[in-house]
Parts: sequence; C-alpha cells; structure tokens
Amino acid sequence: MNAAEVLAYYHCRFQMEFSFRDAKQATGLNHSQTRDVDKLLFHFNASITTVNIMKIMHLKHQNKAGKPFSIADYKLLYHNAFLLNRFIEAFGI
Repeated sequence: MNAAEVLAYYHCRFQMEFSFRDAKQATGLNHSQTRDVDKLLFHFNASITTVNIMKIMHLKHQNKAGKPFSIADYKLLYHNAFLLNRFIEAFGI
C-alpha cells in the first residue's frame, strides 16, 4: 500500500472509534441489561444511530456556528428543550 491508502484507512478507523466512544459516553451503548440477542442488537443500533444523526445535524449546521462536533452540546440542548417544554406544560404558559 502507498502512504495515501494507509492514511485513508487510519482516518476511517479513527472515525469509527470516535463513534463508538461517543456512543459509550453519551448514548448508553454499554447500559443494556438484557441478554436477548435481538434486544441487544436493537439497543446497539439505536445508540450508534443516535450518534450518527447528531453528526449529520452538526454537519448540516456547521457552516453557521463553526464549532467542532461535541455530542455533549447536542445532549444538553435537547435536555434543556425537554425541560423547558415540561415547565411550559406544567405551569400552563
């Protein structure tokens, strides 16, 4: 292999490792308590799909903000939006 191919393979490998790291840290990839294979596969797919959707959303809005990707930012954003909607419903605003 030439150097460009090796670099391309390592780039892809590290992107996959970052996806797994984000899935473990933010979307609960390791937090399933089932032993059923189908339920485990669903849990793994849902967790990694969530990370990929957040990355797509980031790439879609990247030119507006110019910030690097952080799954914690999106997690905080959606948690705060959920709490705000809950407060609005609870207080009848």
